[in-house]
Amino acid sequence: MKPWLGHARRSRRRHSRAARKTHLEPERGLQPGALIGANTGNGTGAVQGVSESGTDLEYLDPHALRIEAGPADTLRLYLPDRCYPRAIAVWAFPFTDRRHFIGFRDSEDNAIGMVSDSHDLDRDSRAVLFESLERRYFVPRIQRVIKAREEFGLLTMNVETDRGPITFTVNNPRENIHWIGPERILFVDAEENRYEILNHDGLDARSQAMLSTVI
Repeated sequence: MKPWLGHARRSRRRHSRAARKTHLEPERGLQPGALIGANTGNGTGAVQGVSESGTDLEYLDPHALRIEAGPADTLRLYLPDRCYPRAIAVWAFPFTDRRHFIGFRDSEDNAIGMVSDSHDLDRDSRAVLFESLERRYFVPRIQRVIKAREEFGLLTMNVETDRGPITFTVNNPRENIHWIGPERILFVDAEENRYEILNHDGLDARSQAMLSTVI
């Protein structure tokens, strides 16, 4: 292959990636950009904000709350004036920013509030929180592509992951394969399970070659 031709192909691939990057929306009911009144305390360790539904959403003071493990993969969330024994934590941006904007919901799926920066939590609360989040957002990481075949709008992937070998099917690959940055790829299969490649160029040459035929 002529050097200039190889460079042109690499440049075209980079351009294609950039064009197909997908903006992933925050979790339902939690809009960090909609928070208001960030300098107005209300005496409960929180400030007032707005949720997606238009109701009040508290911007929680990380120094005034405590988190413990709860029953059945839930969390006990202690605020200065109340306690939620079966809370659930969610990332607003689970694929692009896992440090900031972590929301909490109660056992009836109502928004409780949001912590803007998890590093402001005490060490024990932060450890319990992230253990819960990692279980909730379990995403196997693809390390090698064994086989990739697209037929009639269905992409079947046979891969090796950090959790072992997995075969999954992606409906409508153009809608369910997302470039997140220049190297990271997220796959959403027909059952809405997620799989990711952290570093496309770090894959072996054969895996890259098979991916290039289907994405």
